[in-house]
Amino acid sequence: MKHPDPKSAHATAARNDRVPLDAGNATAAPSTRTVLLISGMRENSCRERVARLLETVAGVREVSVNLFRARATVMHEAGCDLGTLVRAVELAGCSAAIVPGQ
Repeated sequence: MKHPDPKSAHATAARNDRVPLDAGNATAAPSTRTVLLISGMRENSCRERVARLLETVAGVREVSVNLFRARATVMHEAGCDLGTLVRAVELAGCSAAIVPGQ
């Protein structure tokens, strides 16, 4: 009995398991970027709290909070309520304003 070549079986499996790069993004809504100017963020624990609360807002996809620039960059769905983003920052004990044109 001839055993199959494991290299060829592995190569065939790898070729069959490939997914097109855009397969998962076919129905994804485009992202919108909003920058918030944050005051009252004094230390890293504040930055982490702001990021965690922003991530809980419906429609938010990605959050980046910079402690030294006192800014949060939020990638979200177009229908995301910007007032809710500001309120999330306020729940963290800080204040926020949307930076226009960002």
